[in-house]
Amino acid sequence: MPIIGELIAGGVPEHVRMNWEWEFCGFSSPGDRFQEPCSRGGTAPLGDEHISRFHILAAQLTEGPDFLATQPDARPRSVVLSWTRYDLQIDGTLYPKLYKRGLVLKVVRALVEQGVSVLKIQEVLPPRKFVGVPGKLAGNDFRTAVSEMQTPNGAAYDPRRYYFDDADLFFSDGKTWALSNQWSIKYIPDLDQLILEYPEAKISHSIAAQGPD
Repeated sequence: MPIIGELIAGGVPEHVRMNWEWEFCGFSSPGDRFQEPCSRGGTAPLGDEHISRFHILAAQLTEGPDFLATQPDARPRSVVLSWTRYDLQIDGTLYPKLYKRGLVLKVVRALVEQGVSVLKIQEVLPPRKFVGVPGKLAGNDFRTAVSEMQTPNGAAYDPRRYYFDDADLFFSDGKTWALSNQWSIKYIPDLDQLILEYPEAKISHSIAAQGPD
């Protein structure tokens, strides 16, 4: 199963702390059911060999669209794993303990269901996070059409990086749409701006309390 890492680097004179938020990201499924992450105990300090391998991995991650890094030249000394979940309220209904990708999906779908155009949503969220096919299509027809399309960079669309299940598709502006499931924490301010622009949708969210599900 692929693992999407979110890396935040901050430098101090002698030690550099890395904050890596992991989310297990396989194929999306109806109801946005996620694999639970598994963490391990403390790790020994990284040796030079491990640091070199870490730099290689970090360089690979920067090729993806969702990598967030500050001070890219900082040398990592320690790794901290953390997970953030959100409680979402939509018109009085609570959706608890969502990961970022589930949070964004439910907000976007709620706005579309209330008549907000995807084109208007794309004025706040990146258009590359959406893929649309003309017409109102069922899941199989949609997936077939997307398999014959290319991204703006000329690559094929990776079904693992989008919500392609029937229950997650939505219709707007004459097209059937799927949303990316690749969302890092840097997009939360954009999501908050989107929510503020449509107060009539009665959408709000907060960081979920830690504890057992």
